[in-house]
Amino acid sequence: MARILVIGGGIGGLTSAIALRQRGQEVDVIERDPDWSVYGVGIIQQANVIRAVAQLGILDDYIDAGCPFDRVDIYIPTGQKVASVPTPKLVDDYPANIGIGRPALHKVLGDRTKAAGALVRLGVTATDLYEDGDGVTAHFSDGGK
Repeated sequence: MARILVIGGGIGGLTSAIALRQRGQEVDVIERDPDWSVYGVGIIQQANVIRAVAQLGILDDYIDAGCPFDRVDIYIPTGQKVASVPTPKLVDDYPANIGIGRPALHKVLGDRTKAAGALVRLGVTATDLYEDGDGVTAHFSDGGK
């Protein structure tokens, strides 16, 4: 089993950590923000993201944290609906799209990363990386390796 370092505890780093743990890899995640805070507002994620989240095995938590929808309704300034555009589903029995706040998405991913057994260290950065042909040694801002 490989030991893998993920630098950055955002959306990409956390989904990577979950997927790697599912494949039996030992995973350490470091995140420079000691509060692990997330900025931003809601995001819309389409069917391809729904499918990827299903493959991670965290779809129900993800759906529960957001606002799922299967179509986009279009209104003119008077309030009259002029169109309803359905969107295709890529996962049976689940919505085609979801609107989710970044903090809610981050909580789902962070909770599932820890539950998967990844070690998460906050307020830590990589200060040096040394590759010796057999692997890489990382040195961290907290003095650890």
